[in-house]
Amino acid sequence: MAATRASDTFFPISRFSARSALVISLLDAKLQKLTGTAAVAPARFYSFTDLKENTREQIQKVKSHPWIPKDIPVRGFVYDVNTGRMQEVTA
Repeated sequence: MAATRASDTFFPISRFSARSALVISLLDAKLQKLTGTAAVAPARFYSFTDLKENTREQIQKVKSHPWIPKDIPVRGFVYDVNTGRMQEVTA
């Protein structure tokens, strides 16, 4: 599977004085079907095999980033693009 890392998204959180942060991973996204065999892979995509574990890792990255105030709640979700349902992932 592939996705952008949480560290790629910190600018909007700090720039707009957010009161909370959400990490949302997409279930059954087209990028998850990449096998890594493409001749040129985008530099901003990273592979993982466990969607929920990756979401937990991204939550921790957001929580520990120096630009994110410690009092900002950070929650994670997996969004199923086929059903429209979201499932919360606890860190």
